[in-house]
Amino acid sequence: MKRTRVQLVTQLKAQGLSFSDFTLTHEGDYSAADADWNYKDVPHLHYVHELVEATIASVNDSEIATINMQKALGLTLPLTVFNYQSTPKTQTYFTTWLFFVLIIETSNEKIGLNKTQVNTTYSIGSSKLLRWVHPLIR
Repeated sequence: MKRTRVQLVTQLKAQGLSFSDFTLTHEGDYSAADADWNYKDVPHLHYVHELVEATIASVNDSEIATINMQKALGLTLPLTVFNYQSTPKTQTYFTTWLFFVLIIETSNEKIGLNKTQVNTTYSIGSSKLLRWVHPLIR
């Protein structure tokens, strides 16, 4: 079983969490396979994302678990991240920090010859009392 972002959010809402969602879309001159590979390319994290260092716990062709040391606001925060291929064209990944959960789903679609659209939807979850923090996390 591999649940999608929507399935995870639905289950967590039933347990009392409140969610805010937003989607970012990017179109570029690259293949859908290249877009998919970007999320599976383990070594790229260190070179592309300067504010995070990942320690790999487990990796295979369709999933990876890491402990990421994320730098933010002068602090270094440890985040456990689990990323898996939930459908052939979709990556789902999630982390938790303090009172918050972040569930992300990235999908890609070929829209032309060597042209791809990548949609990334973020779901920020917390208790209803902390929903005011969601825009700050965004």
